[in-house]
Amino acid sequence: MKLLVIDIHKLLNPNEHFSLKKTINFAKSNINKIEWNIKPTQEHLKTIELQIDELIENYLQKVKNLRNNHYAHLDKNKDTIIYDLRLKDMYQIMEKSEIIYKNLVSHFNNSGAIFNIWKNPPNEILSLSKYHKIRKLLLDKYLANEWNDELNQIWGIINEKPV
Repeated sequence: MKLLVIDIHKLLNPNEHFSLKKTINFAKSNINKIEWNIKPTQEHLKTIELQIDELIENYLQKVKNLRNNHYAHLDKNKDTIIYDLRLKDMYQIMEKSEIIYKNLVSHFNNSGAIFNIWKNPPNEILSLSKYHKIRKLLLDKYLANEWNDELNQIWGIINEKPV
């Protein structure tokens, strides 16, 4: 988790060398000098920049607080500081960053990028991923007032306490 927080901070912080913001600024200012496979328009790059700005606005300060107070520096009172950043937020940052990265890479070399953390992910990670997808689908149905008895049974199964 420590490395994830530190690396996401590097990705979001516009002052870091290889941040998303510096990458998009470089692409915008050198659009005619870069050998693109599929040249994007300035408007397209501005759209990507807006996505990056949204990530920075929504998450940078939260990630920075966690990084500075808990991981990068050993504050004496680090256990008393309340952080407004959840694991769900970290996954959202990673997913949105991946979409931005794939978009840019597709223009550079007309291919996609595959993000794969593990060559063979542990079964526990795969099971957790499936659980979260099912849970999200159920919550979406609940919020859309599309709940029924069958969905209630599925909800009961995924919330059962292990024996």
